[in-house]
Amino acid sequence: MPDEDTERVRRSFEAINQRDFEALIALTDPEVIAIPRLLTVEGGVLRGHAGVRTWWESILASFPDFEATVIDVSAVGSATVCNVLFRGRGAKSDAPFLDAVWVVTRWRAGKAVWWRSFVDRAEALRAASDVQPRGDG
Repeated sequence: MPDEDTERVRRSFEAINQRDFEALIALTDPEVIAIPRLLTVEGGVLRGHAGVRTWWESILASFPDFEATVIDVSAVGSATVCNVLFRGRGAKSDAPFLDAVWVVTRWRAGKAVWWRSFVDRAEALRAASDVQPRGDG
């Protein structure tokens, strides 16, 4: 399953880059818990497909040319750890942004059930090694 999960990560980011929300949701459990680094909601936790849609719409409204480049992805237990580079230009300011993050995703039955972004690789690896992620942690 680890090779399949790392391929799912790549497909998820391809879906984001191609603006294919349905392809992204097809890889996401309906009860997913997501904790993104960029454009979070109050409390920082997004829940379910509606939460993913909120993130999707917010990120593309803020950065219409948002792009994600996968640098590296590996399996760690039942999770994947992906080093990804986000870039884009502000919709209002046209100011460029570049953000390198580590995204940890937990998979079950071919669907992402939990994901969170980290700025620190060691912290991401610790989160990936946890047997069970704490609901919003």
